[in-house]
Amino acid sequence: MDPVRIIELTASILSGVAVCIPLVVKLIHYIKEAAAGRDYQKLIKLTMKFCEEAELLFGTGEQRKEWVMRRVEEVAKAMNVEVDMEAIGQLIDDVCAASKIINKPVRKENA
Repeated sequence: MDPVRIIELTASILSGVAVCIPLVVKLIHYIKEAAAGRDYQKLIKLTMKFCEEAELLFGTGEQRKEWVMRRVEEVAKAMNVEVDMEAIGQLIDDVCAASKIINKPVRKENA
């Protein structure tokens, strides 16, 4: 084969590889984001479960929230997931507020 032809083929291959490398890097980034997203969904479900458990274990809202926050932090460390604990605290507050609205005691009407 002609040396010029070999150089042209090599240049074509290298330019193709140069184009593919950033695409592969971006693909890996998206895969990692998707995996992390699944972990966050799992962590949110666990937070809700912990809130339910805390309702049965503790008398005051402050004790419940503190217990849930500690459990979430432990689970996040075990899952190797970075968590904004302030956002988790807000999630717990929102869940409690919603539960108070949804679970209002039913008043019997005088007939």
